[in-house]
Amino acid sequence: MPDRLDRVTIALPHANITITWDERDALMRRMQLLQERNLIRNSFQAAVGASRTVQFTDCQRLALQQLLATWSADGMPGELNDLLNELAKELTDESAYAD
Repeated sequence: MPDRLDRVTIALPHANITITWDERDALMRRMQLLQERNLIRNSFQAAVGASRTVQFTDCQRLALQQLLATWSADGMPGELNDLLNELAKELTDESAYAD
């Protein structure tokens, strides 16, 4: 598979994070049937075969960060740590400006 189709780029407000297709598949399997997570899954599925980035709403980023934080304690692929760290950083930055 060409490199551009073997990776998925996730557009976050302050950075883009690229994960492999295997990491994307593992993440997709880990999703639960919560509404925000269904929307996250739909965003990933819409990017199949495309070279565009995957974008999420604030609520979807929060749901994804919570999923990854829980999963990190339960054997999450280490390559997804960059995504988790960037999501956590952005949520911290946003909460600093919320007051």
